[in-house]
Amino acid sequence: MIINSQIKLTILLSLCCLFIPQVSHAKDYTVTEIVKDLNHPWSLAFLPNNDMLVTERPGRLRLISKDRLIEQQISGLPEIYAEGQGGLFDVLVDPDFVDNQRLFIAYAAGNRSENALTVISARLDAMALHDIKI
Repeated sequence: MIINSQIKLTILLSLCCLFIPQVSHAKDYTVTEIVKDLNHPWSLAFLPNNDMLVTERPGRLRLISKDRLIEQQISGLPEIYAEGQGGLFDVLVDPDFVDNQRLFIAYAAGNRSENALTVISARLDAMALHDIKI
């Protein structure tokens, strides 16, 4: 009875594989480095004007404009716990960014003995975060 069940399972899985689309591999592509000197870049988000926001795990939010890394960091981030796997993680642009300039940012907060993932929203004004909400 067990062997019969195993055979049925094998046949079922084999039939399922017939209906899974085959993955094609791109043959011609190139990798283009846009900027250098980022420290453990983690997340990338495009602004409506095609500028890019990049998080660096140690706790910096950076702006790339016209394929150039802006030296000044975006200020106003809360304290980031950046040890081990902790740090500044994701940045997302609000779907209504054009109207509200809000971002969502995920990071590790706390200390070595007590830390947790925290998500905030903040308004981006020039090179600074304002109106931070947890």
